[in-house]
Amino acid sequence: MDKIKLFMNTNHYFEQMISRQLQVNEQRVDSLIGQYIVELKKKFEQTLSDINGQNFWSVYPILMGLDARFVLLDSLLSIIDLDLAEEVIQLVEKDYLTINKELCGYAMNETPHESLIFTII
Repeated sequence: MDKIKLFMNTNHYFEQMISRQLQVNEQRVDSLIGQYIVELKKKFEQTLSDINGQNFWSVYPILMGLDARFVLLDSLLSIIDLDLAEEVIQLVEKDYLTINKELCGYAMNETPHESLIFTII
């Protein structure tokens, strides 16, 4: 049986979810992409620290949105020149809401099944 991938903590999540390209750019915090990554990580960590049993359902979509941004950013950085940093960030901010829908094979005009995976803010 395949082992289920579980994230043990926030650092493990970032190690697993953020490719080498993102890690390299993050270390160049003076770059626009690096600053964006640092900002996303801070929001992710703050959102995680705010979660409790009373607010889970309102906080979960925020985490999903941040995760979608990381996934989309990683994908775009592998195919787009870093000189287009501003355009990459604009694309991420525009498309992160629909990435899970697209990854699950839904057309943009289709309504997906009700699922937590599509609950993104």
